[in-house]
Amino acid sequence: MKLQRFKENKKKENGILLFTIACVLLITGVFFYKTFATFQVIENEDLIHGSISDPGDIYFAFYYDGSIQKNMPDKSKGYVLDEEKSYCGVTGGNDSDIKVSFTEDETIQVHGVTTSRTKCNLYFVKGVFIKGKGIPLASEGKDGLYEVKHDGSTLEDSAWKNMEYRYAGNDPNNYVMFNDELWRIIGLVNVKTNEGIKQRLKLIKNDAILEETLSWDYKQEGVGSSLSNDGSSDWTDSQLMQLLNGIYYNSTSGDCYKTKSTPETCDFQTTGINENTKKSGFIAEDIIWNLGGASSANVLTSEIYDLERGNEVYVHDSLPWPRSTEWSKENTRNASGKIDKDLYHSIALPYPSDYGYANSKEECISTTKLNEYSSCTSTNWLYNPDNRYNRFLLTPVLSSSHYIFGITSNGYLYDEYGTYGWTFISPVLYLNPNVKIIDGLGTSSDPFLLELRIR
Repeated sequence: MKLQRFKENKKKENGILLFTIACVLLITGVFFYKTFATFQVIENEDLIHGSISDPGDIYFAFYYDGSIQKNMPDKSKGYVLDEEKSYCGVTGGNDSDIKVSFTEDETIQVHGVTTSRTKCNLYFVKGVFIKGKGIPLASEGKDGLYEVKHDGSTLEDSAWKNMEYRYAGNDPNNYVMFNDELWRIIGLVNVKTNEGIKQRLKLIKNDAILEETLSWDYKQEGVGSSLSNDGSSDWTDSQLMQLLNGIYYNSTSGDCYKTKSTPETCDFQTTGINENTKKSGFIAEDIIWNLGGASSANVLTSEIYDLERGNEVYVHDSLPWPRSTEWSKENTRNASGKIDKDLYHSIALPYPSDYGYANSKEECISTTKLNEYSSCTSTNWLYNPDNRYNRFLLTPVLSSSHYIFGITSNGYLYDEYGTYGWTFISPVLYLNPNVKIIDGLGTSSDPFLLELRIR
């Protein structure tokens, strides 16, 4: 009896053991299925950039439309790689030394692989390729890149209505290393060039050019376009235009006007456009800046966008020359009324519409007037909350020969004398079309890197 009971117990134990082993094998199989079977092997060593001669198989798992997929998404459906979320590693973890990217020709590139059987988790989202870089589109109210469509009912050229892509939100990842310092990308925007209306990458310097106040214009009555001692709102001969495109562009010391008529010395030896940037050909010099004005800041962002590109400016019979609504290197006159092609390049100031479209809140763009923008500052990176200084803009006020628009320290649009000294002067420029984004996540610690590619 005792022996029989022992045998029965032994059988039960063996059954339990076999069942346990089967469960372990099943769980292990599921684990390996989840960790490898759902990954796709892409055998193309041209895609792999590492320090070992034969990196072996790299496994890719593709995530989009809410779940894991067996294949890479079709680029024609508007997917780009979310590089911040995607990662690679040997054991399924995140190896920070490995970088993965997805190019416009639907090629996956992996840099920094040192071990065989590396697994990459690739997350694809809806986005757009900007100068060779796949950038996700943001959802409403979030920081990131937005599509901007212009109705442009008052614009004569329909090309102004082309879709633009602009960064918006409190602090989007639009930092770029340019001129050996941090700038930020306003967006891929429509601009008039010598070849017509094109799309160019528009940058703004992240910091002010000087930690001092500067005047937009302080010319005395009878000098250039000034009708009084309050300066002029004509950008084509303003002192700030000459400062930016003269001593700032050439990174030299020279006269600049602060809050009085007597010129003082501004030294841009360390913060001007350096010689390497100029010689490299990054900056577009075929830009025609639109100088159309507005009657007041009591307008929506879309309305002032049209007005900036319109043909209305303040004109007075006594002005030395008719004021133009466009300014370029080819038609600019200096303070004495003479054309000086060698001085002028393509540096200016942001438009009021640049400020408006930098907001990620739909109501701030569609229903909030720019003179009531104080409630919209927390979702606008151009407000610059860390440096709440007044910021000059490019657009003149129609009703006066010496008023221009600016952003106040409270965040709303305001018109002010050009002679008034405002602190936060940020130059704006466009890049040539053959400049590409080659690396970086766009964060302040890992900014986009640029390269000029010869066609």
